[in-house]
Amino acid sequence: MARSLGWSLRQVQVALQQAGTTPSELIREERLRLVRDRLRSPAYRHMSITELAYATGFSSASALSTAFKRRFGITPREARNGEGGDVET
Repeated sequence: MARSLGWSLRQVQVALQQAGTTPSELIREERLRLVRDRLRSPAYRHMSITELAYATGFSSASALSTAFKRRFGITPREARNGEGGDVET
C-alpha cells in the first residue's frame, strides 16, 4: 500500500492512526464495499454469495454474512434482493 502511494510505511501508519483505523479494518471495509457493489450488479448475478465471499477474500459465506450485517445492517441476501432500502455507502 505504501509503495503504491509513494509513501513510507510510517507515513501510512500515521495516516491510518489519524483516521482512526488499521490496515486490517481498511482492507475489510474495501472487501465489504466490493461485495456490496457486486451484489447490486447484474454482471455478478450468476455468482452465489458463497462464491462472492471467497472471491473477495472472506473465509466463508458465514464470515461474509456476519461482517456484512454488522457493517450495513442487512444480510448479503437481503442486499441482493433489494431489501432494506439503499445500503449505506
